[in-house]
Amino acid sequence: NRSWPEWRAALERRGIEVLDVDAVLRALPEGLRAAPYLKTDTHWRPETMEAVARAVADCVRPHLTNVSEPSGYTRRDLVVTNEGDLAVMLNLPKSAGWPQAEIVTVRQVVRPDGRPWMPDPSADVLLLGDSFSNIFSLESMRWGSSAGLAEQLAWELQRPVDRMVRNDAGAFATRQMLLGELRRRPERF
Repeated sequence: NRSWPEWRAALERRGIEVLDVDAVLRALPEGLRAAPYLKTDTHWRPETMEAVARAVADCVRPHLTNVSEPSGYTRRDLVVTNEGDLAVMLNLPKSAGWPQAEIVTVRQVVRPDGRPWMPDPSADVLLLGDSFSNIFSLESMRWGSSAGLAEQLAWELQRPVDRMVRNDAGAFATRQMLLGELRRRPERF
């Protein structure tokens, strides 16, 4: 996007900090940098998403003013096998030999009591996202659960995180969700 530098500069002039995720992707280890996305899906690999969660946490952490006890979140590995959304959309015959199921390891975030991570509406961190945030969160996407961007951000920060995510319509839809929530429950924010 040729207008990216101008847009970023305009935001920064207004005091809005911008995290350049493309820079995070360029800094990935060589093997992951060469293939940051799932082979059979339009979304990123779990390792790519975790690198972005670390970068977001590093960006957010200095702005957190209230000190909280570490949440005690832990992670556990889960091996997931799926064909991905590209495979489903293309609907190729089996004779094509593609796609072959892809196997990845996601890291589920769990609470100290062993139950899966859940968003916390009282958290002082709110993640707005789309399907890239949900890909490893929702069982219905078939890439695991409790292992998405909000979960990894909560683990990195070791504090509760809330999320507003929607798989379609990109960032606009999520901002609309936030506006609706602000109108319904201004006390939440």
